[in-house]
Amino acid sequence: MLHKDSGRDKESYHERGLLGFLVLVSLVEGDAHGYEIMKRVERITAGYWRPAPGSLYPVIDSLEKEGLIECYIVEHRGKQRRMCRLTDDGYRVLIDLLKRKIKVYVSVLHASLNAYHASLKHLNIIKTDECIKQVIDILSKLSDKINQCIEG
Repeated sequence: MLHKDSGRDKESYHERGLLGFLVLVSLVEGDAHGYEIMKRVERITAGYWRPAPGSLYPVIDSLEKEGLIECYIVEHRGKQRRMCRLTDDGYRVLIDLLKRKIKVYVSVLHASLNAYHASLKHLNIIKTDECIKQVIDILSKLSDKINQCIEG
């Protein structure tokens, strides 16, 4: 299936996986060099993942070849740095990916909270489950609102 605006094959973006997606997300914050992108990915993933240069730079090269980002050289303290920024096509693809991923992530979070609650209850770890029930109820309402905003 082709992306209607860019004519590129959307499946190639999915094959790149999470790192390509996170690079695009990180560049929404502004132009960045590879090390800064690594730090942003680490922050975005709450410190759980900082990609190695050997993983990151091939993804950057691929995103650039596909026209989703553009890279340019700047002089910094006597050294050249390769800076990257999102292109308009990159923003379009990211919007499409985010629409789908946000729905999936909200659904996974909802299922995870339900499983957490059921597991605590099964093991008699919680005395009261009112707080978790309230969070699940809030998330259900939030999920509906998110879907309205994304589709609207």
